[in-house]
Amino acid sequence: MTRVLTVSGARGRGTHRSITEALRAAAPGDTITVAPGRYPEEVHVDQDVHLRPEHGTGSVEVGPVTLTAAAVTLTGLVVRGLDPSRPAVSVLDGAGAVLDHVEVHNGRIEARAVNDVAALVLRDVAVHGAAGTALHLAGDVKAEGHDVRLDTVAGVGIVLSGAAQLAATRLLVRATDGSGIRVRGTARLTLTDCRIDRAGRNGLLVEDAAAAVAEETRIDTSGAAAVQASGAARVRLTDCRITAPGASGLVVADDAELTATGCTVRDTVANALLAVGAARAVLDGCRLTAAGFSAVHTAGTADVHLTGCRVLRGAEHGVHAVEQSRVTLTDCDLRELAMTGLHAGDRASLTVAGCTVADVATGIRIASSAPADLRQCAVLRPREVGVEVVAGGSLTLAGGRVSDAGAAGIVIDTAAAVRVSATDITGGGGSGLVTWTGARPQIDGLRVDGVAKNGIYVAPGAGGQYTRCDVIGTGFAGLHVGAGADPAFEHCRIPDTSAEPGSQATFTQCTAGDALLAPALPSADAAAGGRPGRIARRPAR
Repeated sequence: MTRVLTVSGARGRGTHRSITEALRAAAPGDTITVAPGRYPEEVHVDQDVHLRPEHGTGSVEVGPVTLTAAAVTLTGLVVRGLDPSRPAVSVLDGAGAVLDHVEVHNGRIEARAVNDVAALVLRDVAVHGAAGTALHLAGDVKAEGHDVRLDTVAGVGIVLSGAAQLAATRLLVRATDGSGIRVRGTARLTLTDCRIDRAGRNGLLVEDAAAAVAEETRIDTSGAAAVQASGAARVRLTDCRITAPGASGLVVADDAELTATGCTVRDTVANALLAVGAARAVLDGCRLTAAGFSAVHTAGTADVHLTGCRVLRGAEHGVHAVEQSRVTLTDCDLRELAMTGLHAGDRASLTVAGCTVADVATGIRIASSAPADLRQCAVLRPREVGVEVVAGGSLTLAGGRVSDAGAAGIVIDTAAAVRVSATDITGGGGSGLVTWTGARPQIDGLRVDGVAKNGIYVAPGAGGQYTRCDVIGTGFAGLHVGAGADPAFEHCRIPDTSAEPGSQATFTQCTAGDALLAPALPSADAAAGGRPGRIARRPAR
């Protein structure tokens, strides 16, 4: 039979003068009610009891509490620690505790399990003014938290280490000097409808072989990266919102993996996503807005996949891939970027399908010797070149569209390995396709319409194979061939041509208007057919 024991500072029949005294008299299952007041004693609960105020939440303040029993419930108490850097509430090996409407000051909540599992449930719990950490779960601890508030922490809000597990709903971590939440070892964290606000360092830091899952969670104004995964960590974010971190929004490094679905990352000081080392990141349906650096930066051998994402209003590139990283984009939209929409350098690999790049400086720039593959992509209104392949670059472009470029639509530099098929270039302030000296692209099914200069410009010493190309409505000659250039044209329609002395272009079944072009183009002074005009070889970024 359970009993109710009463604690009161005043003497009275059937009452105990201290909580410790009542605990000595209690049996498992008993309830201890405490009269209003301050009880500075250190409380050690080693019985399965329920400890609560007699007259409502917050009316009783106690000193540090240590819990060692298997089923302890604390309700409505204020717990005040002796030192902010030490535990105010301790849950030890084998203990099980429920804290309900408990407020903790001047210390942390700590659960440690070294030899046996410990269990902890937090409901409507607040921790204020802790140092080091506000909630520390270490070892084989299984915890859940609902409506927990941790604020003004001189350190990390929550630390999970060892094999600890925490599932939290409506958690608020606010104003920490260190990271909001740090997950280490093999610990597991699940956040639902939570908020991490004003962390001094990372909002969420996941290390080692730990894992974290966050849904409908906000991370605002962190001092460093909002979410950082390193080691062999695994992070999954769904419908989360990251705003104004002091560095990058998402950082994934080493062998870590990060998956983000339906998330927003905005107003970052650095990148929206930074992937380095051998990391892997998968973003689906995310929105990356107003990055201070490139929205997505990849390096090392990182592998990044973006599907259905929007990248908007960045201060640098939309995607900047370097070293031997690999980036795959499918059905993405990149707009209003100060530099290049997509840039691949070093030996980075770029695979793009069904994407749009609009209102950027250069649309797509391939400066990597690794193959880049672009299919069914559109580059709209770039201020400079639409697609540029620099010396030594490699690109396959199929089913593309370049519209209203400020300079040339497509520029192929010396020794670039390029294949273009079924691609349209419309409008623009320069030539449609520019093939520079030494380049020998394979062009099939190119259509150029309404450009300000030449439809196709083949520089001196350039070449390549041009099949089924259709050039109409150009400001200068539809085709210009430079001295010593030897391009081969088959089944092309070109309104007019110009050639420099020594050009060696050949034509098979090509027409100019209603007339069949001769197999070889007669050389003439370039001015006779109209100079091709100045085309920037190295456009500004």
